Amino acid sequence: LGRVVARHQAVAGACRVGVRALGLELWPVREEIAASCVTAVRTPPGLDEERLRDAMRHRYGVTISPGYGELQGKLFRLGHMGPVQAHPTVLAAQLAVLERALNDVGHPVPFGAGVGAAMAALDDWDDAAD
Repeated sequence: LGRVVARHQAVAGACRVGVRALGLELWPVREEIAASCVTAVRTPPGLDEERLRDAMRHRYGVTISPGYGELQGKLFRLGHMGPVQAHPTVLAAQLAVLERALNDVGHPVPFGAGVGAAMAALDDWDDAAD
């Protein structure tokens, strides 16, 4: 159980590093209250969050989740829960598609910045430890 928790925390932390490297803001105001199974990202001003989600899902086959209720349109969520999603391979693909889709919808970010930062944050990753 400890390794499962550590895996989720490592991938979540790397995801947050990647999101910040893209110049995006996290929804939680403090690191210690951020979730280990999902990364909530503030929708940048002027960005149509639904259009971003649609581009990711329909053009690239990667699904991200919206905010619900009063948070609709204000944030989107990148999931990394379970043994498949809490893995560097999935995280790299998810962030790469996020970078591409952000550019597609008119919110330019440097390609590779998020993926590179996230992968650098996983220096201690070892699949053999699971």
